[in-house]
Amino acid sequence: MRARFLTSRGAARIRLGRYREAAEDLEEALFLSRKERLKEVEALALHNLAIARHHLGELAEAVRLYREVLPLKTAPLSRAYTLLSLGEALSYLGRFLEAKKALLQAKEEAWASGDYRAMGYTLLNLARPPKAPHLPGTPRLLTGGSGIVGPWKPPGT
Repeated sequence: MRARFLTSRGAARIRLGRYREAAEDLEEALFLSRKERLKEVEALALHNLAIARHHLGELAEAVRLYREVLPLKTAPLSRAYTLLSLGEALSYLGRFLEAKKALLQAKEEAWASGDYRAMGYTLLNLARPPKAPHLPGTPRLLTGGSGIVGPWKPPGT
């Protein structure tokens, strides 16, 4: 029961931008869900922990967590958003070929789910020219899965 509570509170803290506190809740939720063998809670805690790490700038750890949670996800829409977030993190790390592969997989999952929002975010990310986030003029990726959604404008506009 506590694992579910911590997972929910961690997700709420992500929405509030309190990523460090969210990560602490989600680490504990992950430990408890594994101890109690609550696979559904484990998957949610893992995914949300990846999002928190992503927002904290711990991109390599976020990538590891996104990859760890993928086998636990069976619904195409859930997989699409995880792959979308994975692609974004990989792109920020400058691992563009891996990012493209993840985004192409996200496109397939979004298509299978019939969710046009996920498909739209994926196509926008695939169409965006790859740039490292530390370079001037780099557009912010548009995603739904990581909670980083923003208006994209081409550089120079």
